[in-house]
Amino acid sequence: PAVTDNCGGFTIARTDAGPANGSSFACGSYTINFTATDSVGLQSRCAFTITVVDIDIPVIACPANITAVRGDDNACSTNVTFVEPVGTGACATTTNRTRGLAPGSRFNVGSTVQEYTVTDIWGNSAK
Repeated sequence: PAVTDNCGGFTIARTDAGPANGSSFACGSYTINFTATDSVGLQSRCAFTITVVDIDIPVIACPANITAVRGDDNACSTNVTFVEPVGTGACATTTNRTRGLAPGSRFNVGSTVQEYTVTDIWGNSAK
């Protein structure tokens, strides 16, 4: 920040614990604080906010299609286990099953569509 003082001789100090000037800031908001002190101890403070947003769509990779064979119990269903996909993005993400059954559930004979959605903290999402 720019500082002027009629007495001359002053110092400027950054007083927050945020990332250093010129470094990489992760997603989120940061308040940057400075204090200017003149030669007789008078102070002035200023602050501004840096907000880093993510506009990239997160990514989710689903496993290949699964073919399960029903068991010998003559039931028209079988338990199917699989690893649920996990989405990734530049910022924090959550992945939710939005359609279908949980791993280990009993699936009926036929096709069952499994759908997952990954959403980041800025609301960007992908299926």
